[in-house]
Amino acid sequence: VNSPAIIPLVLCNIISVLQESLLFFVDYEARYDVFICYSYKDIEWVKELLAELEKLHFVCCIDFRDFVPGAAIVENISEAIYCSAKTIAVLSPDFVNSEWCNRELQQALTRTRKHQVVPIVYRSCVVPLTLQDKTYLDWENCLVKPFFWGQLEKALKRPCDGWIGQ
Repeated sequence: VNSPAIIPLVLCNIISVLQESLLFFVDYEARYDVFICYSYKDIEWVKELLAELEKLHFVCCIDFRDFVPGAAIVENISEAIYCSAKTIAVLSPDFVNSEWCNRELQQALTRTRKHQVVPIVYRSCVVPLTLQDKTYLDWENCLVKPFFWGQLEKALKRPCDGWIGQ
């Protein structure tokens, strides 16, 4: 065996493994302002939410329009979350009881870079324990409704660095 000829192959393999390992630590570039996570049973209101957000010039990622047909669902979800600056969780009893919604929520909450989850209680429900430390918007609260869209816009424009500021 001619060892000098093997060295370039070994080095190529080592470099390839290192490149793949480094990709694990590199985060995706945010292509979307927000990913909307919701239960399909709330889709009619979610379509209204999407339309309002796009009127406000937010670039939104939503499954029925942006997921790649034929790709694994978990891949589509991962890419949507990692390529979005923020995630809106549209909470309802159906969301709370959905295994898929809870998976999406957990993934959004465990992002590698700063990422904010903005909870909206669309229909009254028990707020998941993982969101109980977050301020949420309550769609059903008549005192909140006059300020709802302005507050949502403020939350989505706020930097993900933890500073509240104006």
